[in-house]
Amino acid sequence: MPTSPVQNDEGPPVARATHEVNLEDEVRAEGRPYVRYRDGVLFRALSLSPSASPVDIGRVDVCPVRIESDPLVSRRHARLIFGAGWWSIEDAASHNGTFIGDTRIPGETILKDGACFRVGDTVLSVHLPQSGPDQTTPEEHAELRLLDPDPIQRKILVALARPWLAGYELPVSPSDADIAHTLGCDVTSIADAVSGLYEQAGLSSDVDQRSGLIALAMHERAVTPDDL
Repeated sequence: MPTSPVQNDEGPPVARATHEVNLEDEVRAEGRPYVRYRDGVLFRALSLSPSASPVDIGRVDVCPVRIESDPLVSRRHARLIFGAGWWSIEDAASHNGTFIGDTRIPGETILKDGACFRVGDTVLSVHLPQSGPDQTTPEEHAELRLLDPDPIQRKILVALARPWLAGYELPVSPSDADIAHTLGCDVTSIADAVSGLYEQAGLSSDVDQRSGLIALAMHERAVTPDDL
């Protein structure tokens, strides 16, 4: 899955010329998520659309988020992915890796508003408007919900999403064994319940099921920070 909601105060240099500020204001005015970064001396801001997911980041000109000036960035270095209502970042098997802070991300990681990540020596930040054309209210989304967890499955969802709900900088989902220990259950029961959740979510084995399940549970508000 995706993995994480991540928030960080670092970001591209804040000292910008007026035309750069105006560029970001124009992109922000679209009301959609966007990514901003510096490519050498050039400041860039790019609107993100779920229909364009995944959005490639790299040095080649076919990458929507193109970084030409950084020799540590691979031709196709990483990608921004939209799924279950969240934007996430995933390394594309790059040579130098993709980082949040000083930690190399192990897989698809969910991003919060203002989250920063680094490819090569280039820091990018993602900005997610509180409301916009790509979002729905809980009421509007209610009929589309996939998850219908029983009491045990809901406890498992809370355990899985806890690192994200608690706002850890680099959240990692617990294993079935970890959850079994926390809930006082046997591992087989946990694995069976998780498999049932994958089926509800329609997550096939050819995707990162765990990350997809966590993202969906948070998007559908099957779990919230109030559950902590």
